[in-house]
Amino acid sequence: YYHPRSASTSETCKQMMKNIEKNAYDRQCYDTGKKDFLRRIPCERDQLCPDEDAPENVISKQQFTFKIQDINQPRFWYLSLIACHLEPTSSGECEWQLMNDSYEIDYDIWIVNGNPETKIENRFEYQFSFDLHDLIEIYLACVLLYIIIPLPYVLYNIRSYHYKHPIMIAYLLFQFSFLIGNLFCLLHYLLYSYNGIGLYTFVHIGNLATIIGESILILLLMFIAK
Repeated sequence: YYHPRSASTSETCKQMMKNIEKNAYDRQCYDTGKKDFLRRIPCERDQLCPDEDAPENVISKQQFTFKIQDINQPRFWYLSLIACHLEPTSSGECEWQLMNDSYEIDYDIWIVNGNPETKIENRFEYQFSFDLHDLIEIYLACVLLYIIIPLPYVLYNIRSYHYKHPIMIAYLLFQFSFLIGNLFCLLHYLLYSYNGIGLYTFVHIGNLATIIGESILILLLMFIAK
């Protein structure tokens, strides 16, 4: 699909859309198409987009809606913004042509896993793609295991001479780094489940803490091996 995009010509548009147009529906050009894939932009402010000919299918307070009903097999769906448009020809058919006009587009597209109009939804899956399902539960389980199992034992024996040994200190730093890493990732995905955006700074902090923990573990294993 993206292979011919290096050259900005009408032929580029034709090559990019040749497979999609076989199934896509368009009111003027592909009225026998089965898939409602195409939307023209720009859309008038506070108005439905021109291709939304069934307003009852549009989610409230939105200008366009794609409803994916693929209950048998989960798959990835991609959204592509291209500077191409359908132009009727003298033969009665349509061709993809390059749009040379210059536009600055302001858009806010909300993608969710489920129907936004349903009242019952799993907040831990609603904003996530299928490959990220159960991620919150995994991070939550890891954090709880770190807190419930090793933390009380460490706090109880923290004054012990055994815990002042460099190897034990390195091991505790490794455990603490992994706890911090999982905790920050959990906070990000909890925010993401709420607003669909999250805070990716938390992910970077969590990944950094995990890398530090892994480095400490490797050094610890090398030291023990000697």
